Amino acid sequence: MAIESALRRMTYVELLQFSQQIAHALRDRGVQPGDVVITDLAEELNLAFAEALFHEATIAGCCLGPVDVANAVRADWLVVHRPSPSFPRDRTIVVDEEFLGEVVSLSTSIEPRVYEGFDSVARLVFSSGTTGMPVAVPYSIEVIEGRCRLAEERSLPIRPFMSLVTMVGSLGLRTAYGAVMAGDTYYSPGRVNENVVLLKENYVASLQGSPIQLAALVEYLCGTNDTLADVVAVQAVGSSLSSNLAQTIGQFFNAPVSVAYGSTEGGLVSVIDDVVENALELWRPFHDFDVEIVDDDDRPLSAGEVGELRYRGPYTVDSYFRAEGSGRRSRRNGWVYPGDMARLAADGRFVLKGRATEIINAGGVKLNPTAIDEFVRHFDGVRDAASFAFEAGLGVDGYAVALVTDDGFDVGSLTAPLTDQFEGCAPRYLVRVNAIRRNAGGKVLRAEMAEDLRRTLASR
Repeated sequence: MAIESALRRMTYVELLQFSQQIAHALRDRGVQPGDVVITDLAEELNLAFAEALFHEATIAGCCLGPVDVANAVRADWLVVHRPSPSFPRDRTIVVDEEFLGEVVSLSTSIEPRVYEGFDSVARLVFSSGTTGMPVAVPYSIEVIEGRCRLAEERSLPIRPFMSLVTMVGSLGLRTAYGAVMAGDTYYSPGRVNENVVLLKENYVASLQGSPIQLAALVEYLCGTNDTLADVVAVQAVGSSLSSNLAQTIGQFFNAPVSVAYGSTEGGLVSVIDDVVENALELWRPFHDFDVEIVDDDDRPLSAGEVGELRYRGPYTVDSYFRAEGSGRRSRRNGWVYPGDMARLAADGRFVLKGRATEIINAGGVKLNPTAIDEFVRHFDGVRDAASFAFEAGLGVDGYAVALVTDDGFDVGSLTAPLTDQFEGCAPRYLVRVNAIRRNAGGKVLRAEMAEDLRRTLASR
């Protein structure tokens, strides 16, 4: 769409006017303050619609594949490019050429509606959904602005700054909202080649992205014999960063590589400033966060013992949105449980040991799928990999590994080294795929990949 292309180069004043026109169109269609509005739009439109939905004092969130999510949170409106038969048509707003043409003809003289207070829920951000349907985390205005301020102090303040993470996730929302708060330019991420143009044209100095996004960027630049001379700092977010990839990124940009740890529910907890100078696995929480490692009965464990990580700190979220009766809470007794396994070091730092919900119990042997992924990715010819729990036969749990490889790579050659490396546990299946399934933050969707394999096997 021509308007979407123009949005990439809008000034802040033009964007503000456009978002007011969108708000006008939404109001004309019946959108009211407090309505729950789920959007699934081209990334170029996300900021303008987010501002419009703030303007109308709604509870809004964007999510890829939004229909099931919209129904789960009992949304009042669905704003999409194409209607869905699974959501009422009279509560669907279709953003097409006709709608956008109407928008630009509307007046910007429209008074904003206001939230009741800073503790009002203004935005829904969806958790990773690695074990099923994403769950909505409600952000108040206080939480959004508080996290933006903390990120400004603790993360990547070097400007111009660009994040490759879209507004679907909490990191993308924080980047966009923070840019508006500070009066900075927001660079809307797109395809790798589009991002390179934005990075070069705007002399971007600090860059943030998930490990898979950063790897794709470096691979593209190497393939085009290009570079980004202005980048002086890089940060990995959203999922684990392997030491090999960290070194590759640092060497390519000749810049320090930091890595951030946090969650949608709890915000930014820790940053390792330079993974070349510091141990990649040792995380020190910020001074206003308390971190404990606990057993299944929530009893704190001693240093060196592996258990579930929990923490408490500023701007954490108490509960999930409209999850009554589900038994799911983001915080228990003041603590956030992000779902990670970890152990404490003697000096108070912590070492992550994988997702609690993803740990593979292979016939009684506990395996960390992230460690399997990193091990496999070191082999020449393997471009990407993801492991997941999968039945090994006769009702015994095991694991499978999905692989993106170069042509001619023998996936069966990995069976012996995997068996030797992981306590004699051989993979049940080694499967070649075109791409590893990930969410917007770069986290592997292991449950979905296991289901893909089940369907493939059932069809044979």
